[in-house]
Amino acid sequence: MESGERHLARTLAGVGDLERERLFRMNITLCLHRALTEAEKAGLPAGWQNLPGGLAGGPVEVLKSRGIPETLESAKACRNPGHKVQFIERPDLWIPEDCRQCPPCQARMEIEKQVIRRRLGLPEPEGEREREPCSRSGAAIR
Repeated sequence: MESGERHLARTLAGVGDLERERLFRMNITLCLHRALTEAEKAGLPAGWQNLPGGLAGGPVEVLKSRGIPETLESAKACRNPGHKVQFIERPDLWIPEDCRQCPPCQARMEIEKQVIRRRLGLPEPEGEREREPCSRSGAAIR
């Protein structure tokens, strides 16, 4: 795990805000997400928030976090994940499946709705405040 963390840190060397990142596990994938710096964000083209994108799902386990508010539900693991088996002959090769009921899952579902609305050019529902778009750079090893 330590060598994986070192490899990810080298991969993102010189990129992003070192004070806002989190290391987490998505089943067998070790991921490091780091927020963009203000200078990196300013250098993005106009309309970048509307480019196709979405969420890969929640983490299975958050290993380390720095500068990410502990109250940010969408960054937390599902509280009651299911185990989706991909190959009947290999039940050990399951994929975690969000329960869609707990606060972290609900928060991720809301973000996904926002992404879809932006992609389709639909307005935000009346009464909802504008949220900061996702502004992270990430690296993953499998």
